[in-house]
Amino acid sequence: MYDNLRCPHCCSDFTMQIDYDFDNHSEKRFCTDCGNDYIAWFNETDEYVIELTDRHNKKLEVKK
Repeated sequence: MYDNLRCPHCCSDFTMQIDYDFDNHSEKRFCTDCGNDYIAWFNETDEYVIELTDRHNKKLEVKK
């Protein structure tokens, strides 16, 4: 599981939701600290995040 509220680029907690796609169970988020955006993909029940990608659907590795 991933934390959709924490930026995978800089690990900041200062992110905001830009859009939500109910059909694809995903939300686009923007980090106000580093200026990067990312997409959080949820499971079918929208309970937890199963993957984080960039806007080109390339999987992001989460910084620790």
